[in-house]
Amino acid sequence: ADLGARVSRLLHEDSPPDGVGFEYLHAEKATVRSVDTLGGIDILVTDDRDEATAQLVASMHQANPQLVVVSVTDYGLTGPLATTRASDLTLQAEAGIVALHPTGPRPPVGMGIALAEHVSGRWAAAAAVMGLLAVDAGALNVEADVSRFESVASLLQFPWLFPQLVAQGHFTYTVPQMAVPGIEPCKDGWMCVVAVSPQQWAQFKSLAADPDLEDPRFDAFAERVRLAEELRPLIHRFTERYTAAELVEFGVAQRIPIVPVTTPSTVSDFTPYAERKSV
Repeated sequence: ADLGARVSRLLHEDSPPDGVGFEYLHAEKATVRSVDTLGGIDILVTDDRDEATAQLVASMHQANPQLVVVSVTDYGLTGPLATTRASDLTLQAEAGIVALHPTGPRPPVGMGIALAEHVSGRWAAAAAVMGLLAVDAGALNVEADVSRFESVASLLQFPWLFPQLVAQGHFTYTVPQMAVPGIEPCKDGWMCVVAVSPQQWAQFKSLAADPDLEDPRFDAFAERVRLAEELRPLIHRFTERYTAAELVEFGVAQRIPIVPVTTPSTVSDFTPYAERKSV
């Protein structure tokens, strides 16, 4: 929009008001609440693929076969995790970025920005341009499938050299992570668990089944951060007994976000990456 394009945001009729920061980032964009008011658009960007969005895309392509659709989702429109939602931290963990930020004796940390949103936005922009070029060449019903996970993984450079760099001790950071639990050791490496909300923490305690975690001092997020040095050994007493794959299965059963922390040299073996043939 800042460069002169006419950009509209299509919102649901019952969407709540946006915050000041969001409005700042979307300045110069029109807000519409009905697809009937769009008209004459060249590119449609979606960030979800529920049934309603799929129907919208189909109907708009039927009305305008030259429309370029760019779909940006956490794991892409195909593959085993196509309908799975993720957070920026879990995407960084799965894509090998967290492994690039070890902190010595402490767990590795993720980058402190919304990395997946920034990088997938760049890939979405490139996909939109390529889609327009394809339409100019005669293509119809063009749709680009942008995965936030794959976008983050695309930042890895020379991943096959990672084991050598680690062995030579080239990565050393001292910044501690804030969330507890967060990036934690497991039987075969590292895993990432999100247990920030009271419900998630309660489910994690149930999963660990350790009476020491029932200490009411740990119930508040801020207190878990303050008492991290005392709490982490209790968490590791549970996580280090299992592999990352086993912990992921436990998380699915308890509805706790748990993902493996891959490395640049192993991310290509990660199931959603390998099955979508992203390499």
